[in-house]
Amino acid sequence: MKCTIHSEHGSIMVIPREDNLVRLYIQIASSTDKDWNPRSTKTEEEVQNSARKILQPYEIEWERVEWFSVYPIGQGIADKYTLDHRVFLGGDACHTHSVSTTNKKDCEQC
Repeated sequence: MKCTIHSEHGSIMVIPREDNLVRLYIQIASSTDKDWNPRSTKTEEEVQNSARKILQPYEIEWERVEWFSVYPIGQGIADKYTLDHRVFLGGDACHTHSVSTTNKKDCEQC
């Protein structure tokens, strides 16, 4: 079962996978942080420590890590949809969002 865990230290999204594997989306920073840098990266150990902090007082350990990546989640929306009434923006041209939060909902209606 998919679930999202929120705490004062951030959020984790838990997604069960095949062969008893689990994918974790672990928040390691927020765009509202004073020192937020979308180009910063973290080591595997730093990401695991973020997960441990979010899950307190519960504990988590890893037998192995199949794969991990760090990427910024940015969201935005266009200020205008036309320019001099000559250009129309729709769909992905007028917004961005995290791929993990769309859940295949990336559709446009024009």
